[in-house]
Amino acid sequence: MANSGKRTPKNKSTLTKVTVGLVSFVVAASVAGYLVNNSQSGGFTQPVNANTSEPDGASLLSVDGKIKKAVINDTDVSGLNKDAALTLLDEKITLPLDAQKVTLKYDADIFEYTYSDFGAKYDFEKAVNTVLTTSTSDVSADFSYDKEIVRTVIKDIAGQVDSPAKSASFTRENGEFVTVAGNDGLRVDVDATAEKVYELLDSKQPGEVEVLTNVEKPPVTTEDLADAKSLIGTFTTKTTGGDSPRNINIKNALSKINNVVVYPGGVFSTNYYFGDMTYDNGYRKAPVISGGKLVDDFGGGVCQVSSTLYVALLNAELEIVERQNHSLKVGYADYGYDATLAGNYIDLKFKNDTPRPVLVEGYMSGGSVTVNIYGYEIHDSGHTLKLSNELVSTIPAPADKEVSDNTLPLGQRAVVTAGKNGYRYNLLKTVYENGKETEKVKINTSTYKASAGEVRIGTNPDIKSGTDVPVEIPETNDYNAPDPIVDIPPNAVQTPPSEQPIPSDLMSPELDTSLSNLLNN
Repeated sequence: MANSGKRTPKNKSTLTKVTVGLVSFVVAASVAGYLVNNSQSGGFTQPVNANTSEPDGASLLSVDGKIKKAVINDTDVSGLNKDAALTLLDEKITLPLDAQKVTLKYDADIFEYTYSDFGAKYDFEKAVNTVLTTSTSDVSADFSYDKEIVRTVIKDIAGQVDSPAKSASFTRENGEFVTVAGNDGLRVDVDATAEKVYELLDSKQPGEVEVLTNVEKPPVTTEDLADAKSLIGTFTTKTTGGDSPRNINIKNALSKINNVVVYPGGVFSTNYYFGDMTYDNGYRKAPVISGGKLVDDFGGGVCQVSSTLYVALLNAELEIVERQNHSLKVGYADYGYDATLAGNYIDLKFKNDTPRPVLVEGYMSGGSVTVNIYGYEIHDSGHTLKLSNELVSTIPAPADKEVSDNTLPLGQRAVVTAGKNGYRYNLLKTVYENGKETEKVKINTSTYKASAGEVRIGTNPDIKSGTDVPVEIPETNDYNAPDPIVDIPPNAVQTPPSEQPIPSDLMSPELDTSLSNLLNN
C-alpha cells in the first residue's frame, strides 16, 4: 500500500528541543544582566565607557563604598571610604595648616597668630563627595578664611599702636596769647594691612606682615590759630565790687569759661563748664528769686555771667543753639539781652560755625563783668552791627495779694511789693556795611511774667490809725539784684546737656573730618 505523505526524520523533534533551550538561555542571560545593571545604577542603565568598557563612576566607586583611585590636594585617598579619607586629609593637611604662623610686626612690636586664628580651612567634605559621585580623580579642595576676623585683629593692634594727633591750642594770659604747638598722630591703615594679610593667607605659607600706618596731621595748627586772634565779640555788665557771696560766684563762673577753646563745629554748653552749683565746686549761697520770693541758694549771681556771655556771642555773630530769658527783668541786662540757667533743664549753648577755633575770655575787674570772644573775623572791616529791643506787648499785673496783718491799725493798707506788668520784647540785630543798613533780623522774643503786688491790711483795732509802721520793701531792680530762677515743673527729667563741648585732645574722628573740611574751604 502506497504512503500518503513525506516521512518526518527521526531526529527532528530532538533538534527543536535544543533550539528552544538555547533561545531560553540567551533570554535569561540578558534579563539577568539587565537586572544586575539596574540594581547598581539606581534603575537607570549606565552608559558604557568606550575606553574601559565599564560604566562611568564604576572606576572610582566600588560596591563597598570605597574610593578606587583618587588624589585630593596631592594626597592619595585611593581605597579609603569617606571617613577614612577625611581623617587622612586632616592629619596631613589641616593640622599642619592650623599651626602655621602669621606674624604682624610694627617696629619692635610683634603680634603672632596662627592660620586657625583667622578661620583658615579646606573644604575636604566637598572634595571627598566630589570623587565619590563623579569621574574626577584629581581634586583641589576649596580654601577659605574669615576676612572680618582679619580686620578685627588689625583693629585690635591699632588700639595699641595708634596715637591721635593733637591740635595746637592757645590761651590768653595777662592780655597776651600763648600758643602751644600740636603734634602729628599715627594711625594704622587697616585696609592696606588687611590686604597684605589676605595675600599671605592665600599663599598658604607662614610669613610676616608689616603693619602699615599713616601719619595724621593735627586738625588745628599754629598757623590756624594765628588767624583766630581777632576780638570778634565783647560785652560788659556792671556789679558791685568786693567779695560778697554773689561776686564770689560770678568770679568762680568766669574762671570756668575763661580760656575755653571751641573748635569749628563744636558746641559750647554753659552748664557743662559751670558745673554743679555746690560748695565743693567753688560756689556760695547768695540771694535768688524763687517763686517770687528771696531765698539763698548756691550759685546766686551766675546768670549775670551767662547773660554777659550771651550778648558777647551775639556781637560775635556766632550761632546760638539754646537760650532762655529770665522770668522777671534783671537789673544788669535790658529786656531780651539776658540768658538764664537752671540745672540741666535750661542752658545757654552756642556753636562755632566759623572755620577757625574761638576762645572765650571772662574776667571781673572792679565792678565790671566782661566776656570777650576771640576768633577768625569773617566779615569785612566795614561790617558793623547794632542790637536793640522793641516792646511787642504788655501783660497787665494781676490783682494785688492782700494779707491780714495784726501789727497794723484796723483797715490800714501797707504796700509790701508793688505789682508789676509783664512784657514781651523782641531783640533785633541791624547790620551795616560801610555805614549803610543792609539787614535787620529778629534775634529772639522774650516774655517776662507779670507779678501781683502784696498789700498788708491792718486788723488791729487797738492801734490808732495813722501810726507810722515801717514796711521793708526789698530792692530788686538794680544791677546787683538777685537772679530770678525759672520755675521747674516737678516732673521734669534731669538729663545732661544734649551737646557738650569736646576738648581738643578728645576730638572724635567725625569732628576731625568736618574740621578739616572747614579749614580747606
